Amino acid sequence: MSLPLPRALTPLFVFLSLIGLSFILRLFLISQGPYHVDCLNIAIKAQETFETGRLSYALGFGYPVVVIAGALLVGIFNGCGIHDPVIAVNFLSVVFGSVAVGMLYLLAKRLLSPEAALFGAVLFSTSPIFLATSVYGMNHGPAVCFLLTSLYFIVRYFKSGRASDFLWSGFFLACMGASRIQDMVLVIPAIGVLFLTQGNLAWTKRFVLLFEFLTVTTAVLLILHIPYLNAGHTAGYTAQLNDYWSLGLVKNFHGLITPFLARNMGHLLSNFTLPGLLVVAAGVLGLFQGERKIALFLCVWFLVPFLFLGNLVMSLPRFFIVLIPAVVLCQAYALTRYSQGARWARWGARVIFISLIIMQLTAVLPGLIYRHGHATIVDYARSIQQATEPDAMIMAGDEAAFISYYTKREILTGPHCLFGCAKESLEAFRIVLDRTLRSGRPVYITDIGLFANNPRGEFYTFLDSGYDLQFVGQYLFEDWHHDCFELLVWHSRLYRLTLKDGAGSL
Repeated sequence: MSLPLPRALTPLFVFLSLIGLSFILRLFLISQGPYHVDCLNIAIKAQETFETGRLSYALGFGYPVVVIAGALLVGIFNGCGIHDPVIAVNFLSVVFGSVAVGMLYLLAKRLLSPEAALFGAVLFSTSPIFLATSVYGMNHGPAVCFLLTSLYFIVRYFKSGRASDFLWSGFFLACMGASRIQDMVLVIPAIGVLFLTQGNLAWTKRFVLLFEFLTVTTAVLLILHIPYLNAGHTAGYTAQLNDYWSLGLVKNFHGLITPFLARNMGHLLSNFTLPGLLVVAAGVLGLFQGERKIALFLCVWFLVPFLFLGNLVMSLPRFFIVLIPAVVLCQAYALTRYSQGARWARWGARVIFISLIIMQLTAVLPGLIYRHGHATIVDYARSIQQATEPDAMIMAGDEAAFISYYTKREILTGPHCLFGCAKESLEAFRIVLDRTLRSGRPVYITDIGLFANNPRGEFYTFLDSGYDLQFVGQYLFEDWHHDCFELLVWHSRLYRLTLKDGAGSL
C-alpha cells in the first residue's frame, strides 16, 4: 500500500511532475537538425553571441532574450563537447516548452481549480502545434512560457498585493516581448481585461495599475533592445524592421473579416479536432454561466490574436500558439464542471480527456518521430555541396540559408516576386546573372527557388526565356512550411543555368 503525499507538497509535486514528464516527452522527440529556417537563424545568432560576447539580432525585432538564452546553452553544450549550436537551441525549446506546461498548471490552479489545472496542463503539453514547435529551436516556446508566467504573477498580485508580484509580472511580459513582440502586443487587450476584472479595487485604481504595469513592461523591453540600437547595429536593424513591417504586417494583413479567416480556422481544427472544439464550446458556455470575468478574459485572449493572425495572407499553425492556452483552459473547465456529480459523468469526462490526448498525439507524432531520426534538410544541403563546384553560386528559395550554412556556397539572391515581379527588378537581376555566367562561374538553381514565392510564375517565365536549365540531380528534401500536420518529403531537383544562344546582355 503506497503512502499518500503530504497535502502541503502535493501541488509542488504535481507542478514538477508535469514539467518533468513534458520534458521527457519532448526530449525523446527532439529534432535531429534545424527543421525550420528560423531555427537555423537563431542557432547562428546564438553562436555568434557566444563567440563574440556581443548580442546578435535574429529575425523580426531581434529576439534578444531567445538569442541570449541560446548563447548560454551553446556555451554549456560546448563545455560538454557538443559544438553544434542547432542542438543547443533545439534543447532550448524543449526546456521552455516544458516549463510553460508547469506555468499553465499554476495559472489554471489560481483561475479555475486544481482539477482543471491538471486537465489543462496535460492537454496543453500534448497540443499538436505547441508540442511540434517545442522540439526544435524556435521563439514560440519561450514567448508563451513568459506569457503564462506573467499572467500567473498578475493573478497572484491581486491576491497578495505584493509589489514583487507586480514587478515580476511586468518583467516576464517584457521577456515575452523580447522573444516575440508581435504576440505580446496581441495579448495586451486580454491583460487589460484581467486588470479590470480581478480584485475589489476602484476603477480609477485599476486603470492606474494597468498604466504602471505597461510602463514597467515597456521600460524593461526597451532595456533588452538597447544593444540593437547602438551605432554598430542601427542601420541593419532598422532595415530588417522595415522589411518585417512591410512584408510581414502591412502587405500580409487584409482586414478583420476576410476569406482567410475560414481557411486559418482549419489550423485550430487540426490542432484541437472537432470533438475538442465541442468541448471548448461547452467550456465557454459554462464559464459564462459561472465565471463571467474569467470567460471574458479568455475570450479576449482568444479573439484578438485570432482575428489578426487568422486574416493574414501567410499564416502558419505555429502563429496560433499564443492563443492555445486560452482554448485549453476552456476545455479544462468543461471537463471539470461537467464531470461533477454522477459516476457516469466522471468516467465520461475521463474518457473524453484520454480520447483528446490520443487524437492530439496521433495528429503530430509521425512527423516528430521522423524528424527525431532524420535531419533531411541538412542532408539535402550536403548533397548539393557534393554536386556543385566550390565556387558555384546557388539560387534557392527559403532553403537558401541551409545551403549557405552547410555547404559554404555563395547564394545568388533573385528578385522578390511574392507580390509580383517588377520589370525593373527582373532586368536588374538579368544584368547580374549574365555577368556571372559570362565570367565562367557556375550558377545553379533549385526547383524550390524556381517556383516558390512566385505565385504568378513570372520568375520562371523570365528564366525560361533567356536561359537553359540543365538537370543535375534530385535530392530528398523536407518542407517545413506546414509546421507539423503534414510530413512533406520529396525529391527536390537541382538545375544548372546556362545562357541560351543569342540571349543575355553584356
